Amino acid sequence: MVKLSGLVFVKHGRVGTRSEGPDYFLQTANDVLLLRYQPRMPFQPDYHLEFYGRRMVELEGEMLDKETVQVSSIQAINASAIPQMAPSLGAPFEVRRGETVRLSDAAMEVEFLMVESDSRCPTGAVCVWQGEVVIIARVAAAGSPGEKVRLTLRAGAPEMGSAEVLGYRVTVTDVQPHPVLGQDPPEQGAYVATMILHALR
Repeated sequence: MVKLSGLVFVKHGRVGTRSEGPDYFLQTANDVLLLRYQPRMPFQPDYHLEFYGRRMVELEGEMLDKETVQVSSIQAINASAIPQMAPSLGAPFEVRRGETVRLSDAAMEVEFLMVESDSRCPTGAVCVWQGEVVIIARVAAAGSPGEKVRLTLRAGAPEMGSAEVLGYRVTVTDVQPHPVLGQDPPEQGAYVATMILHALR
């Protein structure tokens, strides 16, 4: 499951044929993604997505491939709500691979450096072991090199997802997207981690 926000827009293609129906897209800060919501004939509009045309939205769904999202829920948001407030200590925050998040109430920052490995059981598969995903993060006082930590997200072993560093505890609680049976593994740039930073004192 992925969570995305951006602008919904509509394109009409194949003009002059009965299959000229609209396609719906989400313009995010980094990508343009094709949206799917419900089964329909190519020439028919999707009236649910049509309602959100030219509106800023937040949505949840599954990545069918690198460019297509099967939407499970969608809601309009105010344009002013798009810039995210800086997260605070003790509150979950999302950080995309390669990006850095700075805390609003502490001179600290957390960077999601990379996914070292992802052996989680793909969605749609039956596995003997649920697997795990291992990420590398950097925790630092703002403007300093900081320290790297290895965090492992494994079902039944929450302690592996936490590390103590520089007087703080950093914890990973989720890593998306999840592998899907029959699809290529997610690219590094597609990963988003949900993390929490707690002060130890």
